[in-house]
Amino acid sequence: ALSSAVSADPQFALGYAGLGEAYLLKFQVDKNPKWTELALANAAKATSQNSNLPQAYVTLGGIHNATGKNELALEEFQRALQLDPRNADALNGLAHSYENSGRTADAEAAYRKAIALRPDYWNGYNNLGNFYERQGRHDDAVAQLQRVIELTPDNAQAYSNLGVVYINRGDSKAFSEAEQLLKKSIELNPGFSAYANLGYLYNLQQRYDAAAAASEKAVNINDSSFIVWANLAMAYEGLHDERRLEMARDRELPLLEQAAQSTPRDGGVQSRLALLYAEKRSEEHT
Repeated sequence: ALSSAVSADPQFALGYAGLGEAYLLKFQVDKNPKWTELALANAAKATSQNSNLPQAYVTLGGIHNATGKNELALEEFQRALQLDPRNADALNGLAHSYENSGRTADAEAAYRKAIALRPDYWNGYNNLGNFYERQGRHDDAVAQLQRVIELTPDNAQAYSNLGVVYINRGDSKAFSEAEQLLKKSIELNPGFSAYANLGYLYNLQQRYDAAAAASEKAVNINDSSFIVWANLAMAYEGLHDERRLEMARDRELPLLEQAAQSTPRDGGVQSRLALLYAEKRSEEHT
């Protein structure tokens, strides 16, 4: 629909901004660099047509955040806030940039300011809860994500996010709670994230049959994420299924290489890629 709108009216700046945001969302799903190129081109087109459109700068900031260009991201979000000081999306983006730069106190303040601007909007609490989880502040994360569920009790993503917090707590009682939350998420909306997280949980519990089943459901929804292929590889290794283990690693490797190219500062991606290269070399010499 957006493509049709900008075709019908090439001066439709808001449409280009929307297209940029749509391509950014695609990149967040599968990490293919072509989506960031298209997102950047459309967002830049929007700002060239209307330099006073805050959402276009929010999209540009989001693109730079996603590709590890924190200073550029900060500039774009600050530009958006100059145009609209009450723009919660810009504040959340600014918070993420601060977080990526190690400025955690500034990040927390910006996330909280975004909530203060829109106290009835669930995503502000969701962003703050996920921030707390990344900082290892599990109890604070639980409190924020439970607030999301209070505001939107049918929000499948909220149950999945809360499930991840309980997984990361790492004890058997928390695992049981995580399983129930992820199953609730699937009941509401059988989506990729919940199945992927459930597969990861079952791997941690060494329930490899269940891990493979959940991860296979995730990959049927989205086969462009290296994470779910890694989950599958772990499950197949636990099941001693060498044929499917090799298949999963073969599917994971190019996706992981793509992610490493797109986000060169992501230490987790780089270390996983190094591990996979080492495993492949070991297989070649056995």
